[in-house]
Amino acid sequence: DFKMKLKKEGTVDWSNQPELEFLWRYEMKATRDEIWTYLSDTSRFNREMNFGKRSHIEKDGKVFVTTKMIGFTEQWIELPWTWLAGQTITSTRIYLQGMAEKVHSVFHIDEDKKTNRRIVYLYFGWTPKNAFWNFFLKATAPILQKNFGKAFTKLDLHYANLALKNVKAFRSVP
Repeated sequence: DFKMKLKKEGTVDWSNQPELEFLWRYEMKATRDEIWTYLSDTSRFNREMNFGKRSHIEKDGKVFVTTKMIGFTEQWIELPWTWLAGQTITSTRIYLQGMAEKVHSVFHIDEDKKTNRRIVYLYFGWTPKNAFWNFFLKATAPILQKNFGKAFTKLDLHYANLALKNVKAFRSVP
């Protein structure tokens, strides 16, 4: 179980139970380092996901983020992230305006030794602002899940093409 494993490792604090939870799993050929480089460059990754531009303001030691999501203004306090290099990124947002009270996110890379592939887990624990946003998050989660899948497929294809070019270059050396 994903949550139990990370709890045992002490990677994630699961003490606050959200109302809505989504756990998505993506199997990838890219190496852990290739995936980590992609995930940890959060600005690039957000652009890849077509998330709106964000403004960040630091005030009294807190980071306030504002963006538009499908026409709605979202504003939250971004709590400090927890990074375990090459493995896990966790973040928590406390919403001031928008669809939620809070969201807890976990991006975790694991190995599947049987298939020699990496498994990327994405977890989102939402506390929606109200019943409308609860419905909205449930309804749009499959779209978000699919978009993450497209981004990870694109990453896999990028590194597969690089590997193919390297093989071709190696074969052409006299």
